[in-house]
Amino acid sequence: MTWNQAAFANACQKFRDLFPDFETFENPGTFYVSKERGYKDDLLKLYNDEVRSLVSKDSAEFFSAYAQILGQPLPTTGEEQNFIFRNYVDSMQKFSDSECSEFGEILVRVIKSNGSPDSIAYYSKNASQFRQSHVGFKSSSSPATIRDIVSLLLMLHYPKKFMFDPFTYWNKSANLLLGKALLQKGSHMSKEAFMECQDFARHVFVALEEEGFRPIDMIDVQCFLFRVGKPTWNQREFESSIATFKQRYKGFEDFSNCGEEYLRLQREFKNEILKRYRKTLKPLIEADPVDFVDAYAEIINAGIESYRPIGDEGWEVLTNEVPHENRAELGSMLQSLIDAKATKANKNVEWDAIIAEFGKKSMQLVERMSPVNDPHKMRQRLRESATLLLSLRWPNLYVHATQPVWNIAGNRFLKREIIRTSDVLDPTLLKDIWSFTTQIRNGLKSASLAPSGKWRKYDIQSFLWSVYDESRSGVEQDHSNSAGVHHSI
Repeated sequence: MTWNQAAFANACQKFRDLFPDFETFENPGTFYVSKERGYKDDLLKLYNDEVRSLVSKDSAEFFSAYAQILGQPLPTTGEEQNFIFRNYVDSMQKFSDSECSEFGEILVRVIKSNGSPDSIAYYSKNASQFRQSHVGFKSSSSPATIRDIVSLLLMLHYPKKFMFDPFTYWNKSANLLLGKALLQKGSHMSKEAFMECQDFARHVFVALEEEGFRPIDMIDVQCFLFRVGKPTWNQREFESSIATFKQRYKGFEDFSNCGEEYLRLQREFKNEILKRYRKTLKPLIEADPVDFVDAYAEIINAGIESYRPIGDEGWEVLTNEVPHENRAELGSMLQSLIDAKATKANKNVEWDAIIAEFGKKSMQLVERMSPVNDPHKMRQRLRESATLLLSLRWPNLYVHATQPVWNIAGNRFLKREIIRTSDVLDPTLLKDIWSFTTQIRNGLKSASLAPSGKWRKYDIQSFLWSVYDESRSGVEQDHSNSAGVHHSI
């Protein structure tokens, strides 16, 4: 196991910064208890009171009780828990008695085997077969659901031995401390992955002991890894940006009642380019690739009314920077992203493969053209031409992501960049963009500014551009003038 001690030291400092009154896990302070440990202890108490004793009794009763506690609000927060997604829990709670008995027997075997690797292999095989043969559960779950159900159960039954390992922040922590991910998205819990994950958790436990943190059990380790793997959200900066955004547009109240100025300066030109895409470019998805890329270049370089050309000089990649002999290749790459016959948006396996192929071909194209073009600039232009195209093809799903804009917002709200100069568009980057978009949406929703309807993604993009303009020009500038400058949709 390759351990990054410097990264661990930084993680420890980040954890202490997040919980200022924290001393050790034995004396954690009120903030840690209220924000992290308390609600997990609530669930642990529910499990001990209502589920634990049923392991040696009826398996159907055991599974039913387990599913029921996962749907209960927890006293510390007063809110529904989210250890396992609510729609998965709802599906589990609708199991028939025979289904509860069948799945319960599989789980009980793992518990009675003390979570041995062989019992995990048995569970993974049989629980996956159960999911495949039960249509209702299959349609409302994923392979990762199977992993989470047993992983959480083991932590509740053996809190000093096993750690619950939700995919996203577990992998972020593993990447930070080990330099690699331990879990694959959508994967079952294989015996090998299980052993590697739990070895990592035990290593972190020992490292925390040596650092003087005195963890009590694996729940403390889970809290630590969740917090250091989770991006730090700067709510104060976000609220400041919302206030500035609302001041920019006369008559703006929220996105449903946004006023004429916002409509004129933000939505009208975006609606115009959407119309151009649907009229001119969409019919060329299966046409000659050179015709497609030429039409795309014409759309985004034409400019709309008094606005500057969409994307400024950056879109030269579609006109001047790509030699004629490479234009067919570029057109074919872009067509593959939005080919309705080949693409099933949000179906992870198929979609990830399409995005990965685009990233691979982007690198190859950049390498071939690098003697006469700046490779970093080429990556950026290819990446941005792709995200714009995705936002035109699926405006309810994707947001056009430009590096300067997203990194200004990322540094302001998360203290990190979202897009690196060397990045090409690949599945990892697209998911990071998607995740950041979701955080912005949730933040706006919490401020009663939830974007909705067909404009919800474009309204998020407008908000991010406002953050960028604010950082560039200063809050005290003439807002009516600055709001009229558009660089990209």
